[in-house]
Amino acid sequence: MSCWVVPSIAAELWGTSINDVLSKAKNGNIPSKSEYGFMLVDVAPNSPRMGQHASEPRPLTYQPVAPVESKPAEEEEGELEYEQGSLSWKAKREAVALTRQAPRPNNLAA
Repeated sequence: MSCWVVPSIAAELWGTSINDVLSKAKNGNIPSKSEYGFMLVDVAPNSPRMGQHASEPRPLTYQPVAPVESKPAEEEEGELEYEQGSLSWKAKREAVALTRQAPRPNNLAA
């Protein structure tokens, strides 16, 4: 697929001067075109065009993951009952509040 860039970018990619790129585009050695008042050169003229497929298949860019088996509905319901337990959330909150320590007094204040 073509890659159209301005001549300064092409010169930087190819490690040459802008004048060299412009002269080659003028002579027709480099494919060039003008769009919206800008001159563009093709930095990949020999690359495959859209619609042309490579002879080798492309490698996968991801790792397939095996699907995770879900638990039966009976086990899920049992876990919910165990998590809720016999105590309400208010009772659990009060039990945790009893384990908290009060802040220590500041001895530096006079």
